[in-house]
Amino acid sequence: MSSNFIGIVRGVNTGHIYAIINPDSDEELDSDWYKDPTHVGIESVQLFKVPRDKLDSCISIDDLQKYIASLTVA
Repeated sequence: MSSNFIGIVRGVNTGHIYAIINPDSDEELDSDWYKDPTHVGIESVQLFKVPRDKLDSCISIDDLQKYIASLTVA
């Protein structure tokens, strides 16, 4: 089964993208392991579920960072 989402691990304070997770199924991104607060070095990170087609439309990492930043604006 393929997934409709890609996981993006992003630093809370810096906005730095640490990892892109390409799961075999969407259920993998819903794992409790990803819901726990996680730290990379001294920075807390968040997992964002991004629709695969949206990731495909991002031409650069800057486009991806702008898209994720738009998800965090309340």
